[in-house]
Amino acid sequence: MFCLCAAAAAANGRSLEAVNYWNGVLGASGEFRTVFDNTEYSTVRLEKLDERTYFFSDLTLYADFHVAEGVLVQAGGKVRYDFGDDVADGPGPRAYLRLRGTLDTEHHHWTFGHFRDSTSPLTFEQRDYDDELAGMRYRLTWGPSDSRLFLARTSTVGEERYETFAGGGRFSLRPWEKTVLAANLGGIHQGGFDAGRGSAPLGGRKREAGVGSLDFEQGIIWGLFASGEAALSMDRGDREEGSLRDNAFWAGGGWRRGPFEVSGRFYRVGWAFATPWGVRFLRNEEGSIILSDFYAWTARGAASFDVFETARLTLALEGGVKYKEENFAEQDYNFNIELIKFEVYL
Repeated sequence: MFCLCAAAAAANGRSLEAVNYWNGVLGASGEFRTVFDNTEYSTVRLEKLDERTYFFSDLTLYADFHVAEGVLVQAGGKVRYDFGDDVADGPGPRAYLRLRGTLDTEHHHWTFGHFRDSTSPLTFEQRDYDDELAGMRYRLTWGPSDSRLFLARTSTVGEERYETFAGGGRFSLRPWEKTVLAANLGGIHQGGFDAGRGSAPLGGRKREAGVGSLDFEQGIIWGLFASGEAALSMDRGDREEGSLRDNAFWAGGGWRRGPFEVSGRFYRVGWAFATPWGVRFLRNEEGSIILSDFYAWTARGAASFDVFETARLTLALEGGVKYKEENFAEQDYNFNIELIKFEVYL
C-alpha cells in the first residue's frame, strides 16, 4: 500500500526516509557530499602518496527494505565525480554498487556490507577520501560502554597485488559525564599467494601489521578538554626474521564549544612504529626503512554548521611539523591540510 509520495515529502521538507511504500516495508535513504581536501608537504625525503588534492562530489542512494523489526536490507549505488579531467581513473563520473544489511536489538548491532568506521588516530582512522569498507561489524552498547569490532577486505589477490584484510575495534567506557576511556585495535593482513594465484609484489609475499592502544578524553570546564593515546605496533613480513615492535604516543587538548573546535597534539613516534590506517601524516611513513625516533606536533581549527537540519558545512585547517630526530636538531618537513565539506542527508 502506498503511504507517502516523494512529491509530498519534498513539499513538506522531509527527507527520503519519510518516503515509504507497502506499509513501511520499502523506503529510501541517501547522502550527497562535496569534499575539498588538500594536503601540502614541504620538501620530503621520500614521496608522500597523499600529497594531493581530493576534490570530488559523490551521491549515495539506497532502497531500504524493512524486512522485520530491527532487520534492514539496503541496496543501491554510489556515483562519484572527481573534478578535473586528469584524475587517476580518467574523466567523468564512476558508479559503484552498494549493499548493506543491519540487524539491531536493544544491545547488539550487526552490519554486513558497506560501512565507514574510525577508532583512534594511531590505530584506524578513515578520511573522507577513503572508500567505504566492505565487510562486517559488530557493536555492543550497554550502559556507559560502547564496543565494536569490524573486519573488511579491501582488495583481492592479483598480479603484484595482495589480498588485503583490514580490521579494527574499540571498547569505550564513559564512567563520568565528561570522561571517555577506550582501548583500540587496528591492523592489516596482506598475502593470498599460497593458492598459486597471482605474483607477489617486490616487497614480499606476505605482510602483517597490528596496532593496539589506550586513549582518553577528559572534559575540564567551559569547553576545554585534554586527551591522549599510547600505542604499540607489530610489523612483520616474510623477508624479515621475527617482527618489528615499537611504540608511539600523543598528548593534546583544546577547546570545543558549539560548532567550533581548536585543538593541538604533540607526538612521539618510534622509528619502527607501523600504522597503515592511522592518522594521515603517519599512514604512509617511510615503512621499514630504519630512520630514527621522532617528535611532531599538529594544530587544528574547525567549524561545523548545521543547515536546516538536513545538511552540514564543515571548514577545517590543520598544520604540523615533524622533526627528524628526538633532539629537535633538524626539521624533517611541515605540512598543512585544508578541508571544506558539504553534506546533505537525503
